[in-house]
Order: sequence, then C-alpha cells, then structure tokens
Amino acid sequence: MNETIFLGECPIIRPEGIYYGGRRVIRLGLEGFGLGDVERANPLPIGKYWVDVFDKDAPSFQGWLDSNKNAIHVDATQTFPAVTHWFEPDEPGRTWYLFSVKNPVQWEGPGLPTIATKEVQVSGDTVQRPAAPEDPLDQIQPPNFTDISKTLSRVPIYLAIGVAVVGGALIFYYMPRRAPPPPAPAPPRPVGS
Repeated sequence: MNETIFLGECPIIRPEGIYYGGRRVIRLGLEGFGLGDVERANPLPIGKYWVDVFDKDAPSFQGWLDSNKNAIHVDATQTFPAVTHWFEPDEPGRTWYLFSVKNPVQWEGPGLPTIATKEVQVSGDTVQRPAAPEDPLDQIQPPNFTDISKTLSRVPIYLAIGVAVVGGALIFYYMPRRAPPPPAPAPPRPVGS
C-alpha cells in the first residue's frame, strides 16, 4: 500500500535544486547554463567550483576555507538572507561561493561542490532562465510606402467590382416582375340545362 511518510521538515524547491534540512539533495539544471556536474572526487582536484552554504553550515565551511587558505581562493560570494513567508515554510539564509582550488584539498562539505564553467561569475549564472519576452512595440513594422501605393492602385478595380455586384443585386431586386396571365374565362353555360 502507498503510505505517506512525514519527514518532519518540508523540502525547499529552488531553481538550482531541491534542499532538505539546509542541504541540497537534488540538483536541477542543464549543462551549458552554468550548471555543471557535481565533483565527487575527494580530495577535491584543481579547478573552479561553486557551492551554496546555508547559515547553519557557514561556521564549519568558513573554518574549512581558513584551514586551506593556501590551496583555495574565493573568487566571488553572494549572500541571500533568510526569507519568512506566512503561507510557505521559511527559506533559510545562504551564501553562494565561487572558489578555485590551486592544490588538491580534502573536501569537508556541505554537500558536494559543482564544477563551475567559465560563464559562471555570479549566483544567477548557475540558474537556467527562459529568454526575456520581446517588447510588442518592437514587433510593429513601419508602413512600407511601396505596398501602400500598390494597394491604392488597385482601388479603382475593387470599386468597379463592388459597383457591379451591388448594382446587379439592386436591379435584380427592383426589376418589375411579369404578372402571370389572367386565367381564361370559363366557357358559358348553356341555358336551360
């Protein structure tokens, strides 16, 4: 039988993944949009990576950065404060880190880092977004005067056709109709019969 299991905490669904308990458990996205593969090798090989660190994991991650400052360079960070909604679960605060590994280093979390492509410069580069819609005013074409002159040159033809059709309909409607011939008089009856 299907049974509902309550995990005690609601998962948070964001464009870049699904988070549970402050850790990303499912990564969403496509290659080529800054959403590279997760690096599973430990020690972490030389390269460029990004990771989201939630507030509760920030002290241990900062300790990891401090203890490996000769092997790691933080290229960029972006902080996203916690958000509280009255109709949804709270969204915990997090900090996005883009960092380069100069020498292989033991990864201590949180989660697994994502391999950063060269296009990744800020957190927004790791999220797939649809193209912005075009402005409807940009789609309006200015009048083409050669098309207008061609249309105007055809007006007399269209006018003549219209007059012929309407005139024919009026003539047909108002044309006198021939009345059927009167019935022939009945032959006289003989008298006395």
